[in-house]
Formats: sequence, C-alpha cells, structure tokens
Amino acid sequence: MFDGLASLGGLELSSNEISAIDTGVFSSLINLKDLGLSNNHLTHLNDGMFDGLASLESISLYGNKVIMISDNAFVPLRNLATIDLDSNSLETLQYEVYYNPPFKNLTSLFISSNPWNCDCRLRWLLFDGLASLESISLYGNKMIMISDNAFVPLRNLATIDLDSNSLETLQYEVYYNPPFKNLTSLFISSNPWNCDCRLRWLRELVDLKPYLLLLPEFVKCVQPPYLQNLTWDILFPEDFVC
Repeated sequence: MFDGLASLGGLELSSNEISAIDTGVFSSLINLKDLGLSNNHLTHLNDGMFDGLASLESISLYGNKVIMISDNAFVPLRNLATIDLDSNSLETLQYEVYYNPPFKNLTSLFISSNPWNCDCRLRWLLFDGLASLESISLYGNKMIMISDNAFVPLRNLATIDLDSNSLETLQYEVYYNPPFKNLTSLFISSNPWNCDCRLRWLRELVDLKPYLLLLPEFVKCVQPPYLQNLTWDILFPEDFVC
C-alpha cells in the first residue's frame, strides 16, 4: 500500500474508521517518524502490525477501542519517544509490552481514561524502569490514592497530569521522596480535594514555585465544609488546617 514512500516522515490516518491493520502494511516506511492512528476502531494491537517502523518516534492511538496489546506488538518500535494510549479500553498491560526489550528513549506516556484493573499485573507500570520518562498523563482515571514511593523511579518527570481523578489528598512524600528536580507542570484539577493540614505542603509549594500548578483557579476544595468550592488561587497555606 505504501510502496515508493520510503522517505515519508509523517503519516496521519486518524478518524478513518480503521478497525484492523494487516501485518507488514507499514514495512516499506523505513524513515517514518510520526504515525497518527487516533479516533479509529482498533481493538487489538497484534504482533507484526508495526513491522518496519524502526525509525518511528511518536505514535498516537488515542480514542480507539484497544482492549489488548500483544507482548511483541511494539518490538519494532524501540526508538519511540511518545506513546499516546489515552481513551481506550485497556484494563491491563503486560510487562513484556515495555520490557521485551526495554524502551530506551521513551519520554512521554499517555494512558489516561482507560478502565484500568489496578491489580498485581499492573504493579510493574508504577513505574519501575521508566527513568527517562519526562511526561505522564493519568487524566480521567479513578485514582483515590498514590503511594509514597509510586513516583520514585520517575524523578526526571517535567509534567504530571492528575486531572479528573478521585484524589482527596496527596502525601508529602510523593513529591519529596526524593524531590522532583525537573517538574514544571502539575495538573490536579477536578479532584475532590480535602484541603486540610495534610495538603498544606502542596499549597506552600505552589507559593514557592508559582509556575508549577497549572490553572489553580480550577483546583477546588470539597472538604472541609467551610472551604467547599473555594479555589486554590484565592486560598493561602494557612487556610489548610486540621
């Protein structure tokens, strides 16, 4: 299908109602850097689907219906820097998808708005081996808790998106154990925050690094009752008491 296009650098196939991709269909695109497959009807990413795309650096699979990624589907794509799997139907992700062999250049991983089953099969993803990651989007999940050490392997992150989850609080250790050195963008709006003394450290951090918290006017307190619906742009650290 793509014979004679070996020099092509980008291919946009989004919103084309694609439900399946034959093995080897991209094999002639040896110089392709960017592949857009968003908003199609893909349900399975199978072995051989991406054969020949060794130069690929970015792939967008946003808004498909992917329920399964086979262990070897991404093996030809070990130069990827960005993977967007937002808004699919993934419940789990096998260890081998990332480690067979490991990605070395991955800096951005988008996995939000999937119905994740957060059992022992997903423990590897939080987040051992992802030391090079610079951006992660966990938007629109149903997270109620982030453990103290969850982000320890990810100390090179510059952007974290936690918008639209079910977080009520965030432990001091999540940020300071050890401290992030490169973090410049933090999204935490549309969570039911309990703005008591346990969150004071984060409000103090916003004063210390005003650039860090994106859109503080959309970060609202749900608890305690006397702070309900008040936004972080008008609150001060001393308002966060127990």
